[in-house]
Amino acid sequence: MNKKKSVLIGCYYTYFIAGAMSLVIGAVLPSLMEKCNLSYAEGGILLSAHSIGFLICSTLTGLLAELFGRKRTVVLISILIPVALFGLAVTQNPIWLFVFLLFTGFGRGAVNNTNNITVSALADGAAGPVNILHSFFAVGGCLAPALVALFLNLRLGFEAALILLAILGIMAVVTYLLIDIDSVQPTGQKERKKLDVSFLKLPDFYLIFGIMLFYLCSETSINGWLTTYLNDTGLMPAEIAPLMVSLMWLVMIAGRLLVAWISKKVPVYLMLLTLSGGAAVMYGIFTVTHNPVFIPLLILCIGLFLAGIYPTSVSALNRTVDFSAFGMGLAMGGAGIGSIIMPMITGFVSQNVTMSAGMVCIWVTVVLMLVCSAVVWLRNRKHGAQGEER
Repeated sequence: MNKKKSVLIGCYYTYFIAGAMSLVIGAVLPSLMEKCNLSYAEGGILLSAHSIGFLICSTLTGLLAELFGRKRTVVLISILIPVALFGLAVTQNPIWLFVFLLFTGFGRGAVNNTNNITVSALADGAAGPVNILHSFFAVGGCLAPALVALFLNLRLGFEAALILLAILGIMAVVTYLLIDIDSVQPTGQKERKKLDVSFLKLPDFYLIFGIMLFYLCSETSINGWLTTYLNDTGLMPAEIAPLMVSLMWLVMIAGRLLVAWISKKVPVYLMLLTLSGGAAVMYGIFTVTHNPVFIPLLILCIGLFLAGIYPTSVSALNRTVDFSAFGMGLAMGGAGIGSIIMPMITGFVSQNVTMSAGMVCIWVTVVLMLVCSAVVWLRNRKHGAQGEER
């Protein structure tokens, strides 16, 4: 196996673990809240702890990678993933829950930044391989909630699922030790004599950043609150509700593979506009639907349209910042602010109004994502399939 292929496979596996770790949090949230007697607002703070860690590490990983190399940086930080999962399985202290969820965010931020930059560099900025990378994230995101549901049905407890994922997380750290990600550089990348921040002058940088920001607002909140919403409103029983998250991520696998295939034929910004528009319509219908027959169908549609937005945005952003680890880290970390604030807003509204009202708040962020997609498409509609930046 050649070096580039081993790096690609390693990135796919570690991103699979990142997806499983990220999505298992929402699946076990109702159990954690019950175990520690937490309110909706406190549950929202716990979800935001993961996002705070993601924000901090997404930003710092880019800078640290420029200084010390991607491999050394990601190995040291990703160790926190198995530590955190073991901790979540055994603690009953809300403060430690917050700390361990912060650690999960640190680990995800490092893996997210490192793998997206590495795979995009291997693909020289093409959207297809990045969408395939995110399909592996989706596979992990699909299997983790299903694993929790299975263990709950077998009366093994959610803790057993967390311990199993922690063991797989240790294997992810070993994988990083075995692959040479620092050897991967994009074709034709300009040698950097100093830190390049010229991308900060480009309007497209801020528009793509906006798409990523509002995507993370909506995705993180849906992932974190969907199980609780379906369970507490009586739309789904506790044993079935986590499977709806798995259902959404199952179709996201197919959606990302589909986007990877059509990305060679459809202009990148037109694709972002279409996906954002579809997500806004489907999620809007979901918020006013209480028929348990239609809910799974709507969740399928939401997952299909959300599937390709983030990886396609990453691909477009990478070209905009000329594959700068600092630029990618700045955008990914900054976009992580949305995943901190929105789960807390959803929890606060759910606590003080209704759970349904909290879910409606998420729809606003999906609409804002659509607005950013429309503007960047209008700016670039004359530039062809590659969506060159202006």
